[in-house]
Amino acid sequence: MERPVTEWLYDPTDVEREEIALRVLRDAVVVLADGSRPGGDIA
Repeated sequence: MERPVTEWLYDPTDVEREEIALRVLRDAVVVLADGSRPGGDIA
């Protein structure tokens, strides 16, 4: 964080957004794989 923003290799905000998107995708795959929905309802 000591370098100026113009020299960063990546934007930390973009990295955070990507991590969130990957968690959402992972959770969706888990739900589809086990056939359940959040809250315990069966699909």
